Amino acid sequence: MSGLASSAFEFGGLRVAPQRSSDLSVTLGSLNPLLPGHVVVAPRRPVARYGDLTAAEADDVAAAVRAAQRAAPAADAFNVAIKDGAAAGQAVAHCHVHLVPRTRGDLPENDLVYGMIDGWTPGGDAAPAVTLDVPPDEARAPRTADDMAAEADAYATTAAAMAREPVGDNGVAVASGPRPAGAVRFGTFALDPRQVFYVSASGLTRAIVNLKPLVPGHVLVVPAKNVP
Repeated sequence: MSGLASSAFEFGGLRVAPQRSSDLSVTLGSLNPLLPGHVVVAPRRPVARYGDLTAAEADDVAAAVRAAQRAAPAADAFNVAIKDGAAAGQAVAHCHVHLVPRTRGDLPENDLVYGMIDGWTPGGDAAPAVTLDVPPDEARAPRTADDMAAEADAYATTAAAMAREPVGDNGVAVASGPRPAGAVRFGTFALDPRQVFYVSASGLTRAIVNLKPLVPGHVLVVPAKNVP
């Protein structure tokens, strides 16, 4: 990744000088920041959806997010968010990642940050209204291991069918490695291996179904390495 970049980049109808840039991505820090240090990382190529990125672009954007974390002001943690498509509240039809540095007590209530991200636009105008009908936590009953295994098997079948040929114009492969046979660690939890429906060919990443999904299709993608 190169250092500071002075040439302006067009994003959401605005011309902005990137804080950092590479051949494939830019980091923008002067677009209506929600909290100190809030930046937006975007691919140079103006594609709308995360799935439209090439593998090289996705890797470069991820590297730019990590570089922005290292360069951020002192922070206890970060919110990292992608609103992928208009129905998810994407304010600009150009794939982008929000990186919001957090410090303890920076907001009266921690969860206020999600509404702030939902309402964000690069110029500070009103964001398109999008609602997600999420049931209260007490209404989300834990599912049985067999229910989760059945969902994972269905997803695994779909992934296997997709792996027969590259997906989309960018040719992203979804070939899976072997699903685990033993217990899978997720933080302090030991998951039933039947919850895993996809393992990257390298074995470094897993996709798992949820015990209590927020909405149908809500799954988790996590590194195999147990890191915070």
